Amino acid sequence: MFEKWAEKGGVWSAAASKVHADQFAHIKKGCLMRVWQDIRSDRSRIEGLHKAWNGIMRSFASGLEMFLALGFDFVIHRNIRIRFRSQKPSKFLSSI
Repeated sequence: MFEKWAEKGGVWSAAASKVHADQFAHIKKGCLMRVWQDIRSDRSRIEGLHKAWNGIMRSFASGLEMFLALGFDFVIHRNIRIRFRSQKPSKFLSSI
């Protein structure tokens, strides 16, 4: 997409071309790859996580303190679920 508009000219500045080249070099080297495959970091999952947080805020009419408690509970359950799905669950999770 960048090259398509770069050919037409007048869309990207010289600085944008340099930034694009630098970022593409990082991609080629593998610098921007996810380290752990069990970490949910793609866009659709992040949007799903935002939906969950918004659902907590809408479902419970509460102050900041209660929202923090509900948030911690949500994060703990999510982390346990992700860890259980991993190839090597920890000894602690296996004992539950």
